[in-house]
Amino acid sequence: MNLVELGVAFKAARLQARRTQQEVADLTGISRSRISAFENGGLPELGVVKVLSLFETVGLQLVARPLGQRHTLDDLVAEQFQSVGGAHASDIEHVLPKSLFERNRLLRQRVRNVRTGEQDFRSGLASFLKPNTGKKDPKK
Repeated sequence: MNLVELGVAFKAARLQARRTQQEVADLTGISRSRISAFENGGLPELGVVKVLSLFETVGLQLVARPLGQRHTLDDLVAEQFQSVGGAHASDIEHVLPKSLFERNRLLRQRVRNVRTGEQDFRSGLASFLKPNTGKKDPKK
């Protein structure tokens, strides 16, 4: 990510947070004109302390990641939860992309099937191991 991309991300977050450039300037001590230049890619550099301060005012954070490392599924889910204001786990179908939700549903179904199979096996084993009372089977 470069400074222009950081500025674009900051502007989007600022607008989503419904803060004006002036409000951010008042909170951070960074001039409104410098904030405007940052958002529009007009700054050759901006110190990391200032970037962190700006990001904090709009609810963003910087994350250091090795070059080339892709987002994990956990990263994507966390970002989706944050984008909807920290939804509850019961709301996951509204947050996850449909394909991920379907995969999650299928995995839960497999777990249920395994548990049901284990219960069937146990009950069958229990009836097999029941002591014979000496009574003849009426069907034979």
